[in-house]
Amino acid sequence: SQEMLAEMVGTTRQRVNLFMNKFRKLGFVRYNGGLQVHNSLLTVVLHDAPPR
Repeated sequence: SQEMLAEMVGTTRQRVNLFMNKFRKLGFVRYNGGLQVHNSLLTVVLHDAPPR
């Protein structure tokens, strides 16, 4: 949920909603019975993630 995402990144649900809508309009995410994330966005996120 957007509430869970907001808690994970330390922001508000409204802010998550704003960015999810921007990502949808840019074609980075799609909703169709679930959330689909475009490979290019996943690559950027995974590349910038700190090592575990």
